[in-house]
Amino acid sequence: MSPFIAATQVDAETSSADLLMMQATMAINQILLEHLQQFDLGRLKIAKFTMLFTQSLRERARDQQEETAASQTMPLLFHSSIPA
Repeated sequence: MSPFIAATQVDAETSSADLLMMQATMAINQILLEHLQQFDLGRLKIAKFTMLFTQSLRERARDQQEETAASQTMPLLFHSSIPA
């Protein structure tokens, strides 16, 4: 008996494995496509709007804090510059 496998047998096994991998890939892609088709884009739009709205609220709050901090330090600067 020869320790070598005939080339036709190797080709058939490789071809069979390639076919199996292709079938598995197609099945996975089909399932993924079905899930993506079921995804509601409205939910994504609402999430984006919510994120933008929250970001604008944070920016507004930060601006108000900066204005408050600036208005509280301004009188102190003027007060300290007045001679006694």
